[in-house]
Amino acid sequence: MEHTMLTTTLTPYGLSKRETTSLPHLLSDVAALNLHHVLIIDLKCREDQQSHAHAGRRLDPADLRRQESDRYATFLHRIREVVRLDVRGIDDDVPPVDALCFLYLSDNDPPRRELCQALDGLRPRVLMLECGWDEVCDVDIFDMLRTPFPLESLVVAGACAMYVDLEREYLRTMRTLVLNCCCSLDFPAIPRPVALSELVIKENDAMDTICRLRERTRMLDGLESLKLTSNTLIPDLTSSEFSEFLEALKAIVSLRTLELVLGYDEDDVSLDDLPQCLPHNLERFTFRSRATHAEPWIRSIQDHEWLPRLREFGFLVPRQKLVNMVREAMAGCRPEVTMEP
Repeated sequence: MEHTMLTTTLTPYGLSKRETTSLPHLLSDVAALNLHHVLIIDLKCREDQQSHAHAGRRLDPADLRRQESDRYATFLHRIREVVRLDVRGIDDDVPPVDALCFLYLSDNDPPRRELCQALDGLRPRVLMLECGWDEVCDVDIFDMLRTPFPLESLVVAGACAMYVDLEREYLRTMRTLVLNCCCSLDFPAIPRPVALSELVIKENDAMDTICRLRERTRMLDGLESLKLTSNTLIPDLTSSEFSEFLEALKAIVSLRTLELVLGYDEDDVSLDDLPQCLPHNLERFTFRSRATHAEPWIRSIQDHEWLPRLREFGFLVPRQKLVNMVREAMAGCRPEVTMEP
């Protein structure tokens, strides 16, 4: 049965709605949290409506500022009302907000501190930030909250060259981190222990992000699940840089579940060293790629010291002949391993 949840959407231009929906696509990577109520702050609508409303008209700058100020004040009032009702728990039919999503959060939005203050009192387990055109998310504004978010998961989409300067306590207690189409993010060094157990990285410099996290932080020390998707090759990726990624990957000894989606062509980079660079304690491994060779995988499968705890294995490539060769090797040498269809 499909999980449904309550979605409340607020925008600066009076557009709002509350409806029961399936899990929004933006939160698909944290579906296991069984969320009940997501509050979406849609700032993208503000930009669209502003452009449309003023097209072909010349407004006095003072009037324009006054209109904008009045609209935003009304917007903040409506947010505070949602927070007030959420904190008091007046309506039994409306579950507490357990996920907070910002769409088009921009560093150039002057009232963003007022927006953050208006949300003070909510206790979301999930914070989702989709960046605006400037590809910057000012996450450190959440440090000012009198009631800190009890975050379990952070989802960042479309951020570039950002120092994620959340309070260390946030990063220490988060169990899930999702980076979707981000680039050159940098995280602070956090002393152990770190709670992060699940990491999802999609596209852009996904492999380089693993290297940075491994080299500069302790956030991967207890990681149990990694899903990495890299379908777009960074133009100047060298063999040595790919080797650095493999070394960083192999060093995550706590990893139990790994899903790698590498959409490279045979001429882009060799994946022959990948089987021998997988973390030793893997129990579930799924590999998807457009190009690979069967021989390195078969040699590894025939080595009984290779991934001794492996119980589930998925090998998905376009050439069915290679898939059959790997499946036959696994059936003959490791019958205890279940192959994904």
